[in-house]
Amino acid sequence: TLDFVTLTASKVVAIVAMSAELAEDSIFDMGQYVNELLAESFAEEEDGQFYAGTGSPHTGLFNTSSTYGKEVQVASASDITYKNLVDVVYGIKSNYLNGAVWRMHRTVYAEICNIKDLNNNPIVVNPAEPTKASMFGYPIRLIESAPNADTVTAGMPLVHFRIYRDWE
Repeated sequence: TLDFVTLTASKVVAIVAMSAELAEDSIFDMGQYVNELLAESFAEEEDGQFYAGTGSPHTGLFNTSSTYGKEVQVASASDITYKNLVDVVYGIKSNYLNGAVWRMHRTVYAEICNIKDLNNNPIVVNPAEPTKASMFGYPIRLIESAPNADTVTAGMPLVHFRIYRDWE
């Protein structure tokens, strides 16, 4: 599937009310501390829009209207099977898989960690170390703003398997 994605820049602002006494009497740099908190908050909002945005202002990857590549439909996270995941990976031409990554919420990851292959072996490698975990040789990234395992919305992706570059 070939598609164009348009990025529309939006401004994000914050107003912080702080007394002069707090700024002057603080034992550490209060301005720097507030800037760090704002940066974390902005990053969370960016992730939320990128992965779970509903179209206001952005439509995220895990939105029901987003369709990219191979789709396999399941009713819930607990219905995901070994065959479903095999169909996703091997339903994409191998020359498009360089740099591919699995992305999902940690509760969906917990469900997938229980899936076993045809030889009764877990399909997730290093399940106890999510930052090093992989499935079918592709890394797994946990996305807190992705739909959780309890989310049941027709057509909403629970797991994304896509090509991602270092900047995405």
